[in-house]
Amino acid sequence: MKTFVATVAVMPRPVLNDPQGLTVKQALGALGFAGVQEVRIGKLIRVTVECPSLKDARYEVTRMADQLLANHVMEDYQIQSLEERPAVSGPAAGPPPPAAVDPVPGGPDAAAGSEREAGR
Repeated sequence: MKTFVATVAVMPRPVLNDPQGLTVKQALGALGFAGVQEVRIGKLIRVTVECPSLKDARYEVTRMADQLLANHVMEDYQIQSLEERPAVSGPAAGPPPPAAVDPVPGGPDAAAGSEREAGR
């Protein structure tokens, strides 16, 4: 199986009002952005799937969008990208481990650290 990453854009249908978009447009005007003609607010969804081929991945992502990702009464969707993710070999397959974090100066960990140092 191959791994594919799809990006699906979901937007309100053009014939419907977009209250969020209208609010953002008005706010942009109030901030001095006078040239804004229209704002539409949508969703950008990234889905990672395992499929035998690009054709199968496109079919699966289309089914996902048809059945769940987009509300076909109010929204349209477009698969903006669908790419195979290169195989990762070796121990780097997972996310990197979290980095060590220094205690916050003056925080509770800093006081405990200074007590430990004093007891050396």
